Amino acid sequence: MMAFPYTEQQEAIRKLTRDFCEKEVVAGAA
Repeated sequence: MMAFPYTEQQEAIRKLTRDFCEKEVVAGAA
């Protein structure tokens, strides 16, 4: 793990992770 401050890459990864989790929740609820 690299000790970088908050970066756009981290923001992008968090967004992708959140979108994926939301899709998984929707798929599980369907």
